[in-house]
Amino acid sequence: VNCNGELTVKVSTGKAILSGVNCNDFTSIGNTGDLSLKNVIATGKLSVKRTTGDVIFDGCDASEIFVNTDTGDVKGTLLSEKDFYTNTSTGRIIVPQTRSGGRCEIITSTGDIKIEIKE
Repeated sequence: VNCNGELTVKVSTGKAILSGVNCNDFTSIGNTGDLSLKNVIATGKLSVKRTTGDVIFDGCDASEIFVNTDTGDVKGTLLSEKDFYTNTSTGRIIVPQTRSGGRCEIITSTGDIKIEIKE
């Protein structure tokens, strides 16, 4: 799917799976349920907000990435290096120690954060 503007995905309850999306900006808002993104590329900002549920990236990328969850893990692979800003109250954080690329801010109250750069 190619779009020239912003793509917004809203899910109240349930698992959402998106694959093969190219857009300027991508936003996903949801209450309960996992979000799985595969090959989602945004030339601008990729933003995800979830109350409960995991956020899973598989070969995704954007100039800037912002993820905020109350309860849930954030994990997966990105295509390019980022300048990571992460925080979790109760969980482990494993991200590359890179300081180049766009901002990648991941915040979760309860959950692990594990991101890798796909080679």
